[in-house]
Amino acid sequence: MKAELERIRRQREVAFPANLSALRLRPWDGVTVALDRVGPFPARVTGWRLSPDGGVDLTLSEEDPAVWDWNPAVDERAAGDSPSVVLPNPGVIAAPTSIAVDTPTSVAFATLGVSWSAVGSAYLAGYELEFRPASVATWQGYGGALGATAASIPAAEPSAFRVRAVARSGAVSG
Repeated sequence: MKAELERIRRQREVAFPANLSALRLRPWDGVTVALDRVGPFPARVTGWRLSPDGGVDLTLSEEDPAVWDWNPAVDERAAGDSPSVVLPNPGVIAAPTSIAVDTPTSVAFATLGVSWSAVGSAYLAGYELEFRPASVATWQGYGGALGATAASIPAAEPSAFRVRAVARSGAVSG
């Protein structure tokens, strides 16, 4: 792979019209290209064809002996030295890190504004918001949304709120 990478880095290619003496060259033979506009560089014959005017058209690609250089100290490493790849897991989604509830202005039924920190996940389908008044033992769901929502709940007593993220796979956060 290193040799192929080094060959790709050398992208000069020359279409060279030659006379019939170039028939002695075969594909992958090494030659030196010396043109007036470009300094001489080593090349390899990558193709040829007979031209209609009686010559040979060569295709020459830049080649360098450094392509084949190999330094074990630089070019080799143990398989354990490769970085590990961590792929996202669609069955796991992070929880929102904060939740904010606007204080109600009346005592009976109030409309509360509830907002939370967004979860950065490509698998996010929405959020589930729940509340629990202090006198009730179970959480009461309020449905899902993708952002802040308003809920009509009794505000006569302190209430707790929680929100969790829901992935498209059905997985939920804490």
